[in-house]
Amino acid sequence: MLSSTSAQPRIAPRTGRQWHPASITLATLGETWRNLEELIDTYARLKSRGIMPTRPIRHGLTLSLYYRDPDGNGLEFQIDLMEAKAANEFMSGPAFAANPVGEPFDPEALAARLAQGKPVNDLIFRSDQAESKATPGVVTEA
Repeated sequence: MLSSTSAQPRIAPRTGRQWHPASITLATLGETWRNLEELIDTYARLKSRGIMPTRPIRHGLTLSLYYRDPDGNGLEFQIDLMEAKAANEFMSGPAFAANPVGEPFDPEALAARLAQGKPVNDLIFRSDQAESKATPGVVTEA
């Protein structure tokens, strides 16, 4: 997987057992949004067109919505929830060691609560993170 630290796409190629140029497909294309509002606006826009995420996951350090395009390629739309130092500490900790993938979340519940101006920490952070029980707030600019 190729990645970047800015709002540039991250690409993960998927190949078959025997390499052939025509056999290379895209596993996942990732895009990082600037803040939670942008991510939820994208969710709402896609939902209005009948496009729903296949897998919404709160990873701990990021919040991700996974989609499939018509060709079956994966798309990950995400926001960073932690600064780099905190994210590295989280990935070195026991919660990440026990569950490196994260937990599913309900994007509809998150969109509704965000629209009402209510706290969302318990919806965006994993249940094993102190932030999920902390004073409401979100890292809105990375």
